[in-house]
Amino acid sequence: MNRAFRNVGRVMLALFALLAMSATYWSVWRGPSLTKRPDNPRRLNQELHIARGRILSSNGAALAWTEMGAEGAVRHYSYPALAPLVGYWSPRQGVSGLEEAYNDQLRGMAGRDSWSAAVEDLLHKPHQGHDLITALDMNLQKAADQALGNRRGAIVILDPNTGDLLASVSHPYYDPNHLTDDWEQIRDDPDHPLLNRATQGLYPPGSVLKTVTLATALADNVTRSSEVFTDATGLFIVEGFPIHDNNHPGISTFDLPHAFGYSCNIVFAQLGLRLGPQRFKQGAENFGFGQALPLPLESATSSVGRDVALFEQPGLATAAFGQGEVLVTPMQMALVAAAIANGGLVPRVRLVREVRDTDGSVLQQIRPQTWRRAVSGAVAQEVREAMIVAASDGWARTGTPPGIAIGGKTGTAQVGGTALPHAWFIGFAPAIHPQIALAVLVENSGQGGAIAAPIARRLFEAALR
Repeated sequence: MNRAFRNVGRVMLALFALLAMSATYWSVWRGPSLTKRPDNPRRLNQELHIARGRILSSNGAALAWTEMGAEGAVRHYSYPALAPLVGYWSPRQGVSGLEEAYNDQLRGMAGRDSWSAAVEDLLHKPHQGHDLITALDMNLQKAADQALGNRRGAIVILDPNTGDLLASVSHPYYDPNHLTDDWEQIRDDPDHPLLNRATQGLYPPGSVLKTVTLATALADNVTRSSEVFTDATGLFIVEGFPIHDNNHPGISTFDLPHAFGYSCNIVFAQLGLRLGPQRFKQGAENFGFGQALPLPLESATSSVGRDVALFEQPGLATAAFGQGEVLVTPMQMALVAAAIANGGLVPRVRLVREVRDTDGSVLQQIRPQTWRRAVSGAVAQEVREAMIVAASDGWARTGTPPGIAIGGKTGTAQVGGTALPHAWFIGFAPAIHPQIALAVLVENSGQGGAIAAPIARRLFEAALR
């Protein structure tokens, strides 16, 4: 009899051990991943009892806020055009954009006391999240959205001194207020409104990349601003590969700043060949190419192309004037303009300035930071002067507002086939002591000087007047 009891006891102990191991596995090891699943009823219920904090513009305008209703939290968005940046919050679709990047702060979980959290969860008491104060200037944001209109593309406007993201445009966009009802239509839209073109879109840059090539060539002493170039034929052959150039307006001899202003492909192909693949690639990396962008949002990485292409002379020559395999994000090119405006320093993009409690007290302050040094201050000054020449004498002059001196560079990026090229403009204003730097991209629209530069001109006026 005793032996039978002992056997039963052993079986019971083994079962209890298995039960404990199972509970530990599901709660400790698999628990976090299960909690994050969008179809987890417990997570859905928990999210609906959190009054997420507000997302505010730099002057305090509410861009996103939560209303607690009979069925729980409902998120509202006052300016749907900012959806690619602000993102969305949905108990079913999850989170994206700033909503995701600062999810812990918006949920009020950052620094939350575990005992208080347990009590609130037990009592099903709504928990109040923290507010985000962004760097967005809504007057400039609205001007940028209106300037781009219904065309596909992106605009990024930065303060080159602080890295503040003053405006971020990505068209087309979606309305996050109707995300759940329209989810399948939004998700399957061939124009990809869920894609933040400013940070995730990769495009050939065309001639705006000449800014990077110019800075690298000056930094590596393969040219100087006073060098004079001659191009009488508009044709340059690189190992049998023809490079054509009809950009300079009937002028065959010009110095380096005017070669930049006239966007002479042949001059910049020659500069790329002088640099060689390693120095050219390193120069681009100094601006941040090949690395993740300095911001917490999902983003794509810009690149000047594969080594195998750059180590071939035609590939290097075409990459140096922004074609070939070069792919960039509008944010990366805005950072290039910001670095030239900021004495060669690439700022770290600041999306959020402060995190505040419900009573307005500052819980976290994000200070301006430098991401990296692209070139020396002296080289940045030479490139800045070339961009000023481009905006006064060259093709970028269509981006210059009356009475305001700026620095700029246009780009017309060929995409192959019969499709129209992408139109680009990057620049800064005013020319002395710049306050803003920007990048404008309009997909498949034509010449940069005819399409993107006038948009930039409107934004310079909006920012500085």
